[in-house]
Amino acid sequence: MQGYRPRERDHRAAGLPAPMAPEERLRRAAMVVRTLINDQAVQARLIERAAVRAGLTRDAIDRVARPDRSRERAGR
Repeated sequence: MQGYRPRERDHRAAGLPAPMAPEERLRRAAMVVRTLINDQAVQARLIERAAVRAGLTRDAIDRVARPDRSRERAGR
C-alpha cells in the first residue's frame, strides 16, 4: 500500500526540515534500542527488523547494527 509521501521540496515549502535518510533514522533508533533494552539478542532482532522494513542493504544494516564490527573491518 502506498500513500502520499512528501518530497524534499514539499518539506521546504511547508517550512519543515527535510526527512532523514533511512540509514540515519535506523542509526538513531538503534541508539534508543541499545539504551532501553539490555538483552543483546533482542536488540539485534529489533534493529534487524527495522532495517529490513526500511529496505536497507545488508552492508548498511551491518554499519548501523554493529558499529563496533564495521570499525574493525575499516582498520584492517
